[in-house]
Amino acid sequence: MKSDINWYLDPIVILSSETLRKYLCKKHNLCSEFAIWPLGSLMMIVSTFIGNTFSLTANQNYSNEDNIKKCGRVSFIVSILLFILAIFGYLFNIFYPSIFIQMFLIITILNLFIDLFPFKPMDGYDIRRWNFPIWITFYILILISYFHIYLQFEI
Repeated sequence: MKSDINWYLDPIVILSSETLRKYLCKKHNLCSEFAIWPLGSLMMIVSTFIGNTFSLTANQNYSNEDNIKKCGRVSFIVSILLFILAIFGYLFNIFYPSIFIQMFLIITILNLFIDLFPFKPMDGYDIRRWNFPIWITFYILILISYFHIYLQFEI
């Protein structure tokens, strides 16, 4: 059942965040190109079957080195919006428990936990280059949230 839910929720979360990222790049005049990473797509499909979805299906290529810091800001905005959405989902789940909300929380927090890792091609690399104190504070917050959600829902 959980794997079936992953098949629907994970693409929605990933496509929504990447669409928001593309929109923000355009809004901030970042010349960027999104390239599909075949291994990331394969990892997403395989990990969905085991119930713990991990994905990095796209990687951003920059037109120049100055865009890395600008991209860090965009990546942070996308990450913080996903985290805020997860907080609202968590609060909603307290009053109206739902397997869909719980899976959404797990998918979102797991993706944030992995995407904020500070090495290329993860978003954490760009955010760390843009503003290290914000990156480390946010990453610690995501780490705490990650363990709290996994311990609470015991998936």
